[in-house]
Amino acid sequence: MEVINPAIAVNGMIVKILLYGLKCCCLHVY
Repeated sequence: MEVINPAIAVNGMIVKILLYGLKCCCLHVY
């Protein structure tokens, strides 16, 4: 049985959003 830790899932989502935001900022700067 695999139990996915909700905290890890949320953390992964936050990281994805931050990376996406960072990419958008870089695109705007360059």
